[in-house]
Amino acid sequence: MDISKIIARTLVATLFNLLTVFSVGQDRAKSTPQGTQSAQPDSNETRAPGARITFSSRDRETIRVYYKNLSAKLSHGTVGRGVPPELQLSVERDGLLSPYLLRRLTPFPPELDHHLPHLPPNYLRGSINADILIVDARTNRIVDIVHNFLSS
Repeated sequence: MDISKIIARTLVATLFNLLTVFSVGQDRAKSTPQGTQSAQPDSNETRAPGARITFSSRDRETIRVYYKNLSAKLSHGTVGRGVPPELQLSVERDGLLSPYLLRRLTPFPPELDHHLPHLPPNYLRGSINADILIVDARTNRIVDIVHNFLSS
């Protein structure tokens, strides 16, 4: 398969993911009265109060295996070259992601996201360059980030 077709399919899947994430969050916000809990809490919402939403070691392994298998399918030399210094993010956990960088956040493909724990509404999980992030879309706050994860 041509690499341009793979990129096009990935972009379409990303757009679909973004639309799905935002529509689910809006539907849920409309259906749940403010200040009440939903009947079935999300897996991350059942954590103790004050617990952080992060990439667990299991999440990291799932992501690593997915991208390792994806790079094996692509032609050699197109994945894993590292990220040039000018493209490396200089943001950290609890920092704010600029609207420009938020637009560059590529959600994980549905095949991968399906194998990861469900996030509460308004949280996005994806990558920018070689970094993986969880972002609170309401505040643009970086909940968790792993630098250069996809280049290793």
